[in-house]
Amino acid sequence: MYRINDNSLNVGFYSSIVRKNDSPYSSNEKLAVELNGQHWVGEYDEEFHEIPSGGHSIYVMRSNDAFGSTGYGMSMGWKARDMSDSEMVVKCREKEA
Repeated sequence: MYRINDNSLNVGFYSSIVRKNDSPYSSNEKLAVELNGQHWVGEYDEEFHEIPSGGHSIYVMRSNDAFGSTGYGMSMGWKARDMSDSEMVVKCREKEA
């Protein structure tokens, strides 16, 4: 019988990064990830991607070894979006009040 912590199994594992946009506006994001002991499953690139309002992005990583040193470092960037005319009017009115 095998135990879950038995090193001879060495079945690997999956991990994921989920980005969800709950704002009422689209988001233009860049996710930069440095993997250690893992590799990407599916597509991934470090370019800016638009996530629509209510949308999400899912990135999946896999380690082939269940035991050992794995990890990742992550940084993010956002591009500022232009405000609509009505948003600018509301912001001006808020500052006047």
